[in-house]
Amino acid sequence: MTNYSKIIRPTFVKQLALEALNIRLVNALVTQSLRPFRQLGWRSRIPVKRAFSKLPLQRDLSIEMLDPSRCVIAREIWWHNGYLSSKADQNTLNLAISLAQDVDYFLDIGSYTGLFSLSIAKCNRQVKCLAYDIVPENFSLCFRNIIHNNLAHQVSISFKGIGSSKSLITVPRIPRKGSLPSSIAIDSHSCDGTVVEIDTLDSLIKFSGLKFLIKIDVEGFEDSVIRGGASLISECKPDIICEFLTRSKGLRYIGNFLKDNGYNFFRISNKTLVQSENIEPIKSERDWLLTTKNIEDVQTILDSFQEKNTYLNF
Repeated sequence: MTNYSKIIRPTFVKQLALEALNIRLVNALVTQSLRPFRQLGWRSRIPVKRAFSKLPLQRDLSIEMLDPSRCVIAREIWWHNGYLSSKADQNTLNLAISLAQDVDYFLDIGSYTGLFSLSIAKCNRQVKCLAYDIVPENFSLCFRNIIHNNLAHQVSISFKGIGSSKSLITVPRIPRKGSLPSSIAIDSHSCDGTVVEIDTLDSLIKFSGLKFLIKIDVEGFEDSVIRGGASLISECKPDIICEFLTRSKGLRYIGNFLKDNGYNFFRISNKTLVQSENIEPIKSERDWLLTTKNIEDVQTILDSFQEKNTYLNF
């Protein structure tokens, strides 16, 4: 069990710094003075007191991510002038958008504040996005982002975790100041917090015959999601974009199960897709494409989408 009660509590010095940076004038002076210095990687950890950050997508389309003072992604976009800081992360988002052009549903498991769901819905007006997150504050901000971007007709957010079986967990309360946690493990434990339901994909998704794209970002518990969605995956063979950490569990099970279902594995790098026989996480490039398509099929999709989207790097 992972106890987050102490992990998320800021130190005294950090708390003082956050208090100072929460003063709008101080924040404006600090952020504007540091914004030109792109080589200072640590600057993106400094909260930004702005209403939102704007992320360009394709042609004249864009989304706005609210509250960069708390949302790590909105802050990252602001510090990097409308882009994600990592080329690999940007490529992952671009790939998800391109793959979602031909699906009925996008399942956003571990949605945080909704970057993937919002971007995909904005670029494909037919796809339905079902987002899931277990952190109350993330759920709340994701919901606000959906409304702010006028995407409530396409994107829905559920305050629910996805795992291998039905259960209940208690998610700790998050301090009102400082960054929202990007994710919390589904085995988290806290004496004081919010009770959240964990369910399985096979129990929740009953749309037979439809096309899916799945994104998984669940803090090392990817095997739980796969186990709980084994029937859906075996039947529908969805493309899966998944973050794997070096501490991820059940990689042998995931690899064997997906291979038995005809899947290929591609690590998403800052330049291209790197095909691999096995899923072997590395720290700097954590996202993988798991698909029954071969590299030629994936490249065809990317080439077709590239014609109207110059930002794709593959």
